[in-house]
Amino acid sequence: METAADFVTEVCLIVLVPPITTLLISIWVIIWVPTFIYVWCQGEFSAAENGAIYGQVTWTEETRYSVLVYLFGGLWGAAFISACNQFIIASAACIWYFSPRSVDNEMDKDVDAAITKSVWRMFRYHLGSLAFGSFLVAVV
Repeated sequence: METAADFVTEVCLIVLVPPITTLLISIWVIIWVPTFIYVWCQGEFSAAENGAIYGQVTWTEETRYSVLVYLFGGLWGAAFISACNQFIIASAACIWYFSPRSVDNEMDKDVDAAITKSVWRMFRYHLGSLAFGSFLVAVV
């Protein structure tokens, strides 16, 4: 607990990563839900029967697959954003923990840019691994 407290104290911007991730997932859901409803409503419309006020949508086989694929894509996208969040926090913690310290326990200047370096590492080296891992999470 003491080490985690030291990490949050010395890399203050780490507290902004989860709210930004929450914002990105919220934007993802806000965009995904209306388009999912649009995909859900595709099919053949039939008129109301027996005095009902609403009609009915009959799905074709293609529409069923479209709904399943779009549902899977929504889960995969949310899992990917979450995986990016976890990677940025873990990478920043590694940069902080393994950075050299001077005799009087002062941190190296690289720790100030731990979040920026973590984002760069994510896009440069680990994006495919994060996408594959989030794919597995979405499948399960």
